[in-house]
Amino acid sequence: MTTRNRIDWNLARQHVAASQAALERLGRVDPVELQAILKRRAKRLAMRRIDEAHRENRNRILVFTLADEQYGIPLQQVVEVQPFENCTPLPTASAELSGIVSLHGAIHSVVDLRILLEMPPASAESRGYLIVVKTSSDSVALRVDQVERVTDITDAELASLDDLSRTKAVTHGDDGTRQRLILLNCERILLDT
Repeated sequence: MTTRNRIDWNLARQHVAASQAALERLGRVDPVELQAILKRRAKRLAMRRIDEAHRENRNRILVFTLADEQYGIPLQQVVEVQPFENCTPLPTASAELSGIVSLHGAIHSVVDLRILLEMPPASAESRGYLIVVKTSSDSVALRVDQVERVTDITDAELASLDDLSRTKAVTHGDDGTRQRLILLNCERILLDT
């Protein structure tokens, strides 16, 4: 738990005492009502701590599409997302390496995930997006069809993506809308290129 999430109980007690004193000065203090208010406040604070603990077991995932499939990358690996405009082709490069692009003065290789994952290439009029990811050795721009959203998955779902797997399909969503998502192991995928 980080310091910003900690509750300063002394400060909370001071606020309650100040509120109680203000109510007493007004002559409107009903001890039963005051106890009910304090219990409701305590319950709300406790629920907030439970929500924070629940979120600590979750991982933020950037969800994007390739063809009709949803894929995900851990958000901590994502450096930036930009609409794809164009890139400079490299004449002798493999098919999945679309070329290079300069973003904020840094040169990044552009990897077309459709081709890398053996899908048909996107149509010529389809622009797509670049997701710049940081790996242990470099930053690479991944070309994808569409960037959808950021979602949460559990630690267990993320742990199922082991170091040797390129992808892992998981079903996620605890709000009644379970969805299939293919998690990408960027390190492994880019190592294979």
